[in-house]
Amino acid sequence: MQSNYLKIHFCPFQHFLGVATHGPRRDLPTKSIIYKWNRKRKRFSVFQELVTWTARDIEGFEINGRNFLAVANHVVGKVYE
Repeated sequence: MQSNYLKIHFCPFQHFLGVATHGPRRDLPTKSIIYKWNRKRKRFSVFQELVTWTARDIEGFEINGRNFLAVANHVVGKVYE
């Protein structure tokens, strides 16, 4: 697997690291991972795994005081509904 993009997103009192992962083939899913900073251990731990298709980007944003991370997938030659 290959990581295409890393993004750190800061929420109040919490820090997240999102890793958008591009798999070995574009027709197979892979996992992109969101890590959460653990203050006691002083390291990132896996918070959530997302099934992605050749993920290209990950961005953090806020809407009405709520924080989100979004992953941009990219697949050529397939249509998903």
